[in-house]
Amino acid sequence: MKKTKTFLILVSLALAVSCGIKDGPSLLSGNTARGPLVSFAWIGALDISNVVPGWSQQNVASYRQLPAGQLDGGFGNINGIAIDEKGGLLYTVDSNLNRVNKTDLRTGLFIGSIGFTSASVGNCPSNGMTPGWCTGGSFALGTGDGAFKSVNDIGIDVPRDTLYLTDKNNYRVSKYVLSTGVYVGSIGYTTSSTGTCPVGIASTWCTGGVFASSAVDGGFYRPIAMAIDAPSDLLYVSQSNNHRIDKFNASTGTYLGSVGYLASSVGTCPASGPSTSWCTGGTFTSTGPQQGSYGSIIGLSIDIKNKFLFVADQTFNSITRLNLDTGSFAGAIGYLTGSTGSCPSSGAAPGWCSGGTFAAAPILGTGDGEFKTPYGLSVDPDYNLMYVGDADGNRIEQFNLTTGAFIGAKGLLTSSTGTCPASGPANTWCTGGTFTSSALIGGFNYPQNALATSDGYIYMLDNRNARIVRISYR
Repeated sequence: MKKTKTFLILVSLALAVSCGIKDGPSLLSGNTARGPLVSFAWIGALDISNVVPGWSQQNVASYRQLPAGQLDGGFGNINGIAIDEKGGLLYTVDSNLNRVNKTDLRTGLFIGSIGFTSASVGNCPSNGMTPGWCTGGSFALGTGDGAFKSVNDIGIDVPRDTLYLTDKNNYRVSKYVLSTGVYVGSIGYTTSSTGTCPVGIASTWCTGGVFASSAVDGGFYRPIAMAIDAPSDLLYVSQSNNHRIDKFNASTGTYLGSVGYLASSVGTCPASGPSTSWCTGGTFTSTGPQQGSYGSIIGLSIDIKNKFLFVADQTFNSITRLNLDTGSFAGAIGYLTGSTGSCPSSGAAPGWCSGGTFAAAPILGTGDGEFKTPYGLSVDPDYNLMYVGDADGNRIEQFNLTTGAFIGAKGLLTSSTGTCPASGPANTWCTGGTFTSSALIGGFNYPQNALATSDGYIYMLDNRNARIVRISYR
């Protein structure tokens, strides 16, 4: 029987966001893991001169593109991904090639890129800002409107035809027209302007600004991950150096508040300690107790259905769950080294718990439900699942979204003490495995995120293999 489903896939990596309506068969329900592996395909470059012509099952290593000699459809350092299921489109950000890519989701064929070009063999300009999605360009670093200096994450709002990007080393968040790729404006702290941006905090999307790092409300110091709550028209952005998560009105760009661990405050934030709600005027730090404190947040994802915000913290190797409306702490999972609350004092958290101290480098978790650099995450509320890219663990982990309990992992195995095979690729979500990096079919090298779609596919950023992987489940 056919079932109509509305999906709002929200990602960071990480991870980015999409919204669409899709007709398709019901797959599974409740907290059941998706079924056995049917196929493994990928897109990316084969060598310095060639890319695969759409989704490929060639069991060969992909080629990492360099800023010189860029190819349409090749990848350098892919950090963020967003999917528009209804439109059949896949969007990725590439911090090494300084561009954002648009790809046909079903065929895997390249459509176009945006950014600042230094040369072109296609319809991209030979030098300057792209006027929209174009082909044949070689892209370079830039600081002007629409240029990138380490573009890091992406979020899309399909009904509003809007694309958002974190531009890490330009200290700004930028907004585009999704369908055309036309630049709209940026927000952040400016030091000068030749356009509509003011000098100081740009509290609405504006043009012509020169942006700089800032810890004040509405400013950015290395913005990394983002997530969109499209129904509420809200934008969430993490900052690695300001150790906080910010909340904005997505349409206007107006700053609404932050959460994190406070060192001082001149506003509604407490003078010290963890914030328990979105607040203003705070100076945040990473030196407080881990509950409510953040190190380097590199993944955000939103569960609209149950009103939670999920946070991947690379410093503390943990995933934290926050109440979306209030910003208050609602549990964490990962590998523990101590506890003053409901978390166990050691080992993997069996589910969302409080009061835990999670392992920081060089103590890293490699067991079931543990993390060795959680680089991106996404949630699938319709199937009650969460996916975490365990980058240095060379695996994708799957969790029960409601309880936080570990379900299984995928990647290339070298040994196993559980349901995983002793060697080779895991064809189902399995337990007890030891994983290794691989460029061949079934393996990953620094995986950053996995997005599930309604037609039974999971799309994943395989970062150091410089490819997008599509895994089919039925």
